[in-house]
Amino acid sequence: MTSRKQTEADDRLAILNRGRKGRAVRRVDAHLDSAAPVEIGKVPDPYDPRNEGQLDDTERDDLAACESAVGSLQVAFASAGKALATINRARLYRETHSSFDAYVEERWGMKRSQAYRLIEAWPVAAALSPIGDTPESHVRELVPVAKTHGLEAATAVYADLRGRGGRITAAIVRQAVRSQFSPEPQGVASDTGQKQPTTATGSPVDQLKMALKAQRAVWSALAPSVVQAAMQQDPEATRQYLADVEIQATRTAKRARRA
Repeated sequence: MTSRKQTEADDRLAILNRGRKGRAVRRVDAHLDSAAPVEIGKVPDPYDPRNEGQLDDTERDDLAACESAVGSLQVAFASAGKALATINRARLYRETHSSFDAYVEERWGMKRSQAYRLIEAWPVAAALSPIGDTPESHVRELVPVAKTHGLEAATAVYADLRGRGGRITAAIVRQAVRSQFSPEPQGVASDTGQKQPTTATGSPVDQLKMALKAQRAVWSALAPSVVQAAMQQDPEATRQYLADVEIQATRTAKRARRA
C-alpha cells in the first residue's frame, strides 16, 4: 500500500516537473523578468493599432514591456504572501506597531482579510511552482484543498489537470476540486467503508445494474458529434464539463477496482 502511494506521489511530481520543463523550453518570452516589478512610467501608453498585419519593431518592444509588467504581477502575490507570513510570525513589525493587523493597515493600507489571504496562498503557489508563476486565480481555488487535505492533495489536483494538456482556467480548477472533494452522494458507501443513508430501492445487485445503465447512458451522451457541436457553441464550458466527466469516470473506475 505504501509503495503504491509513493508511486502515485512520484507520478504526480513527474507531471508537475514535466510541465515546468515544458514551460522553460517554450519560454521564447525570455524578456519577462517576473521577479522585478515594472515602473508604470516604463509601460507604454495605450494606443490604436499601427496596422492589421505583423507587429513592427516598436510594437514588439511595447509588447515585451507590457508582458514584463503583467508577468511581475503574476508572481507578486506569492512573494508578498510569504513576506507577510515572515513579518507576522517573527513579529518584525514590533518596533513600530503593536499588532500585525495594525501594521498591514497603516503601513500598506491593506485590510486584515487581504493580508491573510495572501499568507494562506503562498505555500500553495510555492508547492505548484518554485518560482511562484502559477496564476493567482488557480492558487485561490486550491487553498481550501491545502487547508483541509494538505499541500500534496492540492498539487495532485493541479498535476492531474496539467497531465491532460490544454488550457487550464480557474473555473476548470474549481470543477476539479468540487469533483474530487465533494461530499459522497446519499446511498453510496464512503471510501472508509461506512454506510451512508440510502433512498435507493432494490437489492444491491439491482443497484449495480442501475449504475451500469447510468454509465452506459453517459457514454452514449458523449457522442463525438455532440462534443464537437458543444465545442463550437461554448469551448470553455465544454472543456470544463469534459474534465469533470473524466474525473468522475476515474473515481468510478477506482471504486469498481476496489470490489
